[in-house]
Amino acid sequence: MKRLSVAVMGLDGCGAEFLEAIRADDQFDLVAVADSNADLLRDVSERLHADGFADYRSLIVEGAASGLDALFVAVEPFESVDLMPLAAERRVAVFHKAPFARDYGEAERLTARFHTVGCPMVIARNWQFEPVFQCLRRIGDWAGRIFSVIAVVRTDADGSVGWRGDSTRAGGGVLLNEAYQALDLTVALLGTPQRVYARGSMAIGPSDPKPYDTEDAALVVLDFPSARSAGVFAGRRSGMEDWQVTIFAAEATVVVGPRSLRIHRADGSPMEECRVASANPWSCAISEFGGACRAGLREFASSAREHLTTMAVIDAAYLSARTGSPESPDRILDVGILTGTAS
Repeated sequence: MKRLSVAVMGLDGCGAEFLEAIRADDQFDLVAVADSNADLLRDVSERLHADGFADYRSLIVEGAASGLDALFVAVEPFESVDLMPLAAERRVAVFHKAPFARDYGEAERLTARFHTVGCPMVIARNWQFEPVFQCLRRIGDWAGRIFSVIAVVRTDADGSVGWRGDSTRAGGGVLLNEAYQALDLTVALLGTPQRVYARGSMAIGPSDPKPYDTEDAALVVLDFPSARSAGVFAGRRSGMEDWQVTIFAAEATVVVGPRSLRIHRADGSPMEECRVASANPWSCAISEFGGACRAGLREFASSAREHLTTMAVIDAAYLSARTGSPESPDRILDVGILTGTAS
């Protein structure tokens, strides 16, 4: 089976982790890279002997013409959203960092575009593929009924927040851009909440030249059927970078972090020592994506369509923060092209 010709868009942050995972996996041939930072682009393209593109559109158009099979996208949605339809039209499979859109409508339109042409778009989600977290798929079998989930997300911000402070580019603040993985896991465990209630706040640091219009801190309460509930707190400027989801079930309490999982019995005593995930958080997801592409599968795990519920929950949270009242994600999902009744 032939190796996949792939490219990476965005070489900093998780883009560097994507590159590392791709180079370590013999399913892939890295043929091109792209970044707006000229120095970084030159260094990476020369070191890895890959074609370098400063223009993201050119990467897709020229890459597709040269037989590009898959594109790994590590730039923010405001940089990628207008270019992803080009990848769909040219049948280039996409593996995109999360979040992949700035709001539900944008996510739904992109998902529909890829669905219509039968081209896969997969969203990075390490907990679904990393072996350490596989027990979460059958958590009800060994931990009993989940009755509550608490998620805490802390992230640092060094003075200026850059694009994150501009709602037009960012789509939202800490809730969308830093708390996405924790919220996504919560929704995967409990399903679609009936109601979402949220509050957000903005803090202006001493080095910020002017107030920005996205939230630094957010508190979200999610109300699920059968008297189950979840709470999510996310805050910037905390001096550290991490997230933690604590799952309270009838027989056990499970504490999940970005790279670890710990299980306690209901009485608090350890049931299992901490499990530590792979050094690269995306290696398992990327390997699975590559295998599915090579096998020509029609259904991909962690497809963009799977993430629409999470995006609807986030939209409902932002709507609640504006109205001051609980809001329903189902009202957002019901008007969707793929998930609801709209034509």
